[in-house]
Amino acid sequence: PAPEIDPNAPKPEGPPSEVLSGPDFEEDDSPSYWENEVEGQARSIEEALHKHGTQTGKAIAFTILDNNGKVSSQVSYAKLLSRTQKIAYGLMSKFMLKEKGDVILRKG
Repeated sequence: PAPEIDPNAPKPEGPPSEVLSGPDFEEDDSPSYWENEVEGQARSIEEALHKHGTQTGKAIAFTILDNNGKVSSQVSYAKLLSRTQKIAYGLMSKFMLKEKGDVILRKG
């Protein structure tokens, strides 16, 4: 049997997503052309996380729902930035600290 969906659960908003395609890349296109196409946009996931984490830190980055469609937790951009920096630092130093008794990545 299908699980019952909570009538108070958040409903999707807006139209369904569609795949978009940009201009075709050709060998003679200069790099400056591509830089101008995305002016003001972050060039990497790291830049995007830093931008949103510092400018709109309290905004919700994503919401996790349980099997019944109820919100189980939400993560803000500031918290997401903090967690990614912690993971990056741990990977750079070859180990992760224990969190809730689990060693994520051991030195070696």
